[in-house]
Amino acid sequence: MISNFNEFGNSTIHTHTSSDGYTLHYRSWGNECAKDIIVMLHGGVSHSGWQYPLGNSFTNRSPYRFVALDRRGSGLNAEKRGHIVSVQQELNDVASLLLDLVQNGAKIHLAGWCFGGQIAALVAAQSELKGKISNLIMITPGFWFTERYGDILVRTTHSVKQVLSNINYELSHDIDYFPVPLAVEDFTDDPDLQNALISDCLLLRNVTLNTIDVWQELADLSRTDLISSSRGIPVMCILANRDRLVDNHAVAEYLISRYGKENTDVIWLDGPHAIQFSEADRIVKYICSFLR
Repeated sequence: MISNFNEFGNSTIHTHTSSDGYTLHYRSWGNECAKDIIVMLHGGVSHSGWQYPLGNSFTNRSPYRFVALDRRGSGLNAEKRGHIVSVQQELNDVASLLLDLVQNGAKIHLAGWCFGGQIAALVAAQSELKGKISNLIMITPGFWFTERYGDILVRTTHSVKQVLSNINYELSHDIDYFPVPLAVEDFTDDPDLQNALISDCLLLRNVTLNTIDVWQELADLSRTDLISSSRGIPVMCILANRDRLVDNHAVAEYLISRYGKENTDVIWLDGPHAIQFSEADRIVKYICSFLR
């Protein structure tokens, strides 16, 4: 697995032009002609390549097409790297791709890992996508983080802003000088994979002030009743019982409260936060069963 990390599972790369003309890249695995498409959104600092274990497994074990989008400023999207314009544009980026796929006859199963799970929930609630998303799948979504991780994010942001304030530096909202805290041991306990993640050239290491603000706005929105507007969509949430970043029990309770117990399938697997690296086949098995 590790030896193939930089090849990202030999995925096919496509582009999509968003509503404002920005070019988004996405990776595709499996049957390119399949009508059923799982569209995966990555987390805050990662990219579509981190989903390659799922892509390989879907290719080998299912009839589905698996698509992983690089969100604006991340992964293969080199333009304005580390910069997100606004909450609405972030949601529009995903919605425009989904609408394009739907117009070509696809049946969409929207998915998200980590922070991507929260964005997926918000996208599913967009009015223009009503009736166009068949299922919502979230893998270790970050609706509620552990106290340790939340504290790191707050302290890092505050420290950088304080330093710039102390030297009377005028904050620019579109320069990627904010370092993003990342401890690879929080994602995986595999030493080889940890080294691979550290050397990942597509990893997002710095972001703009605007991105920090938009991330916070998205996180706050995902914890409101807005996401309940898509309550009729069947929901699956896969949690990792050794996740050091996410408060699993709080997330499970929250999703059930938003989508309803009868409509929310919660699966627990043994593993760390980036559980797709160690349990891809099991995850794909559960997803395929859920979709059937």
